[in-house]
Amino acid sequence: MVVAEAAPRLAGRGRRGLLLVVLVVALFQRPSAAQMVAQASSELVEALLAPLGAVDDLIANCNSEWQLVMCGEIPFTAREDLAHCCARYAPEAGGGGEPAASADTDTARAGALAVTMGGAPAVPRLDLDAGGYYFTSTVDLFMGRCTPPRTARLPVFSRDAQGRTQVEVQVRQFAGLNTRVIKAVKKAAIRAASKETRSRYNTLNRTKNGFNHPGTYASALELAATQTRLASQEQLQAMALNAMVTGDTRWVPVKRYGSWSFRVDTPADGYGGPFASAEVSIDYGGATKDSSQCSPAYLATRGPASQCHHIALVEIDGAMAYRQALAFLMNGNEGHAAQARAALVAWANTNRAFGLQDRNGPLEAAWAAGAYARAAELLRSSRYKGFSAADAAAVTGWLRGVLKPQMDYYVDVMTPNAVNAGRKNIYGNWHASIADAYIAIGVFANDAATYRRGLALFRTTVAAYFRWGRGADAAGRIVGEATETLRDIYHTEFALGSLLQAAEAAWAQDTDLYAENEYALAAALELHARIIIGALDSDEATLPPGFKLNSSMPAPPSGCTWRWDIETQKWASYRANPPTKCSDLLDGAKYVLGAKYMPTGFEIGYNHYAGRLGMPMPETAALLRRYPLDYFEFSWGAATLTHAGTAPALWRAGISDKAVCGRTLGRRR
Repeated sequence: MVVAEAAPRLAGRGRRGLLLVVLVVALFQRPSAAQMVAQASSELVEALLAPLGAVDDLIANCNSEWQLVMCGEIPFTAREDLAHCCARYAPEAGGGGEPAASADTDTARAGALAVTMGGAPAVPRLDLDAGGYYFTSTVDLFMGRCTPPRTARLPVFSRDAQGRTQVEVQVRQFAGLNTRVIKAVKKAAIRAASKETRSRYNTLNRTKNGFNHPGTYASALELAATQTRLASQEQLQAMALNAMVTGDTRWVPVKRYGSWSFRVDTPADGYGGPFASAEVSIDYGGATKDSSQCSPAYLATRGPASQCHHIALVEIDGAMAYRQALAFLMNGNEGHAAQARAALVAWANTNRAFGLQDRNGPLEAAWAAGAYARAAELLRSSRYKGFSAADAAAVTGWLRGVLKPQMDYYVDVMTPNAVNAGRKNIYGNWHASIADAYIAIGVFANDAATYRRGLALFRTTVAAYFRWGRGADAAGRIVGEATETLRDIYHTEFALGSLLQAAEAAWAQDTDLYAENEYALAAALELHARIIIGALDSDEATLPPGFKLNSSMPAPPSGCTWRWDIETQKWASYRANPPTKCSDLLDGAKYVLGAKYMPTGFEIGYNHYAGRLGMPMPETAALLRRYPLDYFEFSWGAATLTHAGTAPALWRAGISDKAVCGRTLGRRR
């Protein structure tokens, strides 16, 4: 038995078990010792490491890319949590310990318009073709005549004579869209749709208490059109559904915790869960505070006890609930619906306590609430008879009574406290995830107050988070940068995905959030797509001006570790014990950490900006060509299936002077 597999069992035997763990490490002295620590219960980390004198050394050497990304926000005073995190993401703990799965195989990178590598078939993505309709056609929304112009600031990239990337911020105008116009164009597009799509839309679509249902980021329009495309055996939708259901690893990456992983398919006949816990306690970095509360069924999978609540709640059951509900709507197999219901009802009827509200509790609650609320919304809208009114009420009660208070505490207590203390740059990916969750809960529960709260938080977050490169914050920054871009791309993608999904969910309610802050989300998509491509290719010349690869980042002084300061927007190094500042990093470079593709809104944003508005989005298109089928991660994704290439039929087909202007216009003189 290898150390990593033996450690959790031995540690569970009390102090004698701890001594056995130490003995195993001493005997084998394997590089996977860090992996062993990462899989042990978080409350045992100090006991595991202290006899080896390893805590200080582990923290002092916590300087690899993913250690900086994942552990850099944990305070030095939380020694157990920090040591656990550094161990888990140590390069020797399993291939660098990248946290969320990423489809960076040759197959996924090969491109959309040619035969892919590794034997995978080509993916037909005409919406991404530089010569196709998204790039060459215009969208006339009668701007200036019937719709007001709204300014967009977009980064446009080019190469100079030496091959280095240059950026120009272009100022363009697009039509401002109010609720009346959005409703009218959608209605006209439905009338223009095929008889089959209209019939499916009418079956799905319902309005209650002022909300359109289903009101996830996949609305009745997208769902009905996708059902029709699947019935017509259109290749793109068929491939996307097949990848989601079968877990085809050419497109769906497997996430590993050391040697352990969980299935990535969406089986109608059962997946081994659900793994609900009565009490959830999630500490810094997603670590489980009290592993005695782990689901026994989860522990039977031999998954790491150290993160049982995050993995079970978010990565397995939450993701499975959404994928299963979506699969049922697409193929009609009631086994999928039963699996979605099982996950929803298990957590709603079992989980009664949630935390830690001053640690990771609010973020984990937001991820969970987004996924479970959307799954329940899809299941209820599907008319699946097994999901009863009592089930829906139980899920609503759990979302509002257990998860939402965690988010409320972060928004109503922790955020104002930070503002009052003079903290800067406080709005980040947590606020974005909570805004997304509030909107999802509001729609599912027909709760207008929570929905409006989500809209308000969205607007506040977008204005603060994407202010860089504009006005007083223009110096040295590029339009599209976020408060967390220079921290790492990984967490910035969290925010981007949540905000784009929130915008699309609001669009389903006929509200345009996409245009906020001069179309800031479009600029962010383009900038971060360019950064991700440059990082994936290890090509510093592709990166936007001022950015450098993580490999170019200098090492900190001996015994010190780098820390990103969100307030100063700079790196500095610190000694951990006692916490002492060693140096500032003042070279002016913007180092790229944690850059990987995730399914965090790129499909949804591209479909809106390029598809509905005709906005040039070449960088986003280039990234999607490398990843032409997205997947589902945490609470984001599975949008290729429902959104790719839908704008011509579901939006552009409805554009006319009568729909946009409310009347027929005469010719301009």
